[in-house]
Amino acid sequence: MIHIIIVALLFAFALVAWNLVHFAPRSIAMVIPDRICLIFGLVLLPLGAFSALAAGYGQQNAQGFIGSVVIALVGLWFLLIKPAGYGIANGDIEQLIRRVFTMMAMLMVVLVVSFYLGESKLVAVPNLLLIAAGFWLTTSFFRDMDRGR
Repeated sequence: MIHIIIVALLFAFALVAWNLVHFAPRSIAMVIPDRICLIFGLVLLPLGAFSALAAGYGQQNAQGFIGSVVIALVGLWFLLIKPAGYGIANGDIEQLIRRVFTMMAMLMVVLVVSFYLGESKLVAVPNLLLIAAGFWLTTSFFRDMDRGR
């Protein structure tokens, strides 16, 4: 039962982060300085992701795992609030936000899988699949950008 609750909470937090980015008013993007958003985003996103891996795989701690994913989503919000606030109607920014959230969803899936795998050699397989999926997502993004030129 705890497994379903963990997945449901992660889905709910990701949905809240998606809505926070999409419905953030332009005034928030104008008030918060660029450097502050960049610094908080670049610190909180990797810190949350690595601490989620440590809490999930190393300690098998569900509360720490969920809290770390929330920290990573807050970092993602800080990174995306500027482009989303300035031009969500722009198709390129919408596509960028969709792809970033797709990568974040893939990262959360890998973290959840690593939470349930017991052996360290088995954790390498979802991590390699994450790298391959991120590479595919990035190359298709650049291919789509080149199509319009």
